[in-house]
Amino acid sequence: MPPLKKRNIPGSENSKARPCVEKWNKIWEEMYNRLLKYKQKNGNTLVPQRYKEDPKLGRWVNKQRENKDSLPPERKELLESMVSAIATVRVAQICSQFACKAAVGPSPPFLRKSR
Repeated sequence: MPPLKKRNIPGSENSKARPCVEKWNKIWEEMYNRLLKYKQKNGNTLVPQRYKEDPKLGRWVNKQRENKDSLPPERKELLESMVSAIATVRVAQICSQFACKAAVGPSPPFLRKSR
C-alpha cells in the first residue's frame, strides 16, 4: 500500500485548530493501519459493522463508507486502491472456476456497504 501523505487542511494554520487536526489525522492513520491488518488476515476489507474482534474498526469502516462523498480525495484513493488488487485476483479465480468468457469490469469499490 502507498504510504499515507500528510494533508494540509484549510484553517489548520490556526494554532488552536492544529492540535485537533493532527489528532484526527493520527486517528485516521491508526484506523487505516488496522484495516490493512484486517485485510492481511481475512483477505478482504469487508469489515462487519459489529466486528466483535475490533468493534471500533467496524464502526470506522462503516463511517468511511457513509461519508464517502466527503472524504478527502487522497483518503478515498487509498481506501479504493486497497481492494483493487484483491478484487482483480478474486474475479480471476471465480472466472477460472466457472470458465467465464465475459470481459471483467472494474473492481468493486471499498466504499460499498458491507452486510
